[in-house]
Amino acid sequence: MASRNLDDLIPEVAEKARRVKKICLEKAGFELLIYCTLRPLEEQARLYRQSRSFGQIKAKMDNFRDRGFSFLADII
Repeated sequence: MASRNLDDLIPEVAEKARRVKKICLEKAGFELLIYCTLRPLEEQARLYRQSRSFGQIKAKMDNFRDRGFSFLADII
């Protein structure tokens, strides 16, 4: 399950996200919902596969393996 916690973001991004939320509320009058700050690798891989052909997925897997990231290739 993806996280909505801004503290899961790197500090610089978390600060920018809080600033955007504040501006939306103060200037536009609505509360911005940031609904995904961190996803498990398996969920991210599933979402990646949804919009890609098998050839694109295979190319990405090969790219990961060539760069020494076999664990990511296995997840995709």
